[in-house]
Amino acid sequence: MVALALVWTQFPLGGGAKAEGGRELALCCAWGRTIDDSELTYSVRSADPASAEVVRQAVREWDADLPTLRFAELPVGSLVDVAITYQAAAGRTQGQAVTSFTSQGLIRHVDVTIEGVSAPANAGGLLQIAKHEFGHALGLGHANFEGNLMSAAVSPEPQPIEPCVLHGVAEANGWKLLSIRGARPARPAVMQVPC
Repeated sequence: MVALALVWTQFPLGGGAKAEGGRELALCCAWGRTIDDSELTYSVRSADPASAEVVRQAVREWDADLPTLRFAELPVGSLVDVAITYQAAAGRTQGQAVTSFTSQGLIRHVDVTIEGVSAPANAGGLLQIAKHEFGHALGLGHANFEGNLMSAAVSPEPQPIEPCVLHGVAEANGWKLLSIRGARPARPAVMQVPC
């Protein structure tokens, strides 16, 4: 089995959101049978406990807003679906999600790396970047406008996860989150959702 990897930069697999089509959020891809049980596992690796807790808070926000999926933290080193690493670094806070795919083009595993000034000084920026990168891990691309959690440039001001972002996760993983039981894993039926 060949695993492909995609490093999230500006555009997801299949292109970005259409700039001329209004306010839209691009969708990348879907999880496969991994979410048959409606659960994704994750781990948080960090030498800084305060920053690790901010990253966990980001995942808890997703967990609270997506009742159709659960997120379970496992110890670092465990086989997890999403492995998150936080590294203290000077300068702006930034993140990257590297997605591995099955031969059918479905998400198999995601590695998220976040760098920036540690919490508590940078708790807001770290929280927003962690939520953004976890959004990529859930199958989202970038929004084609500023001010959205999934915009290419993320605001450090804490904000809730917008309804169109939650709708995007449901559409990206529609085979499981929108379909009847017994549906087969499939890529997203649409490449973007309106915001």
